[in-house]
Amino acid sequence: YKLAKDFYADFLIQKQISETTSILRKAKSKNKTIKLLSASIDPIVSVIAEIHNASFACSQLEYQNGFCTGKMAFEMKGQKAKFIEQALKDEDCSITFISDNYSDKALLYDVDQAHVIISSEKEKEKWNASKVNFITVQNENSKVSF
Repeated sequence: YKLAKDFYADFLIQKQISETTSILRKAKSKNKTIKLLSASIDPIVSVIAEIHNASFACSQLEYQNGFCTGKMAFEMKGQKAKFIEQALKDEDCSITFISDNYSDKALLYDVDQAHVIISSEKEKEKWNASKVNFITVQNENSKVSF
């Protein structure tokens, strides 16, 4: 995961969105449990989780004999709802959800707080969601919600 740490330090840190980082810091300051759910791959998500002292569930690369095979062992895309349902069954919790992915739209209704990252005001129409806090970023290429 060394390359992922380097990638974070050299590239992702410059792309972070201050509003999402602030949400995570506030949760941490209130001793809230943070769990990241992401379709991104495990080397990247693990670095971000470590920085925020969070647990995580994400897409997993397949490894054999300490080397990545280039295949996926687990794909998180389309699986986040199962993790949210399980968390609600297992714990008395409130869930804050942050996403920039339209495929997560249905999940916005199952959580206590929802934040959606958009790059233009016009995108609000696409989401057509109530009880959502929209976080507008300058440009599509700058989106990294951690």
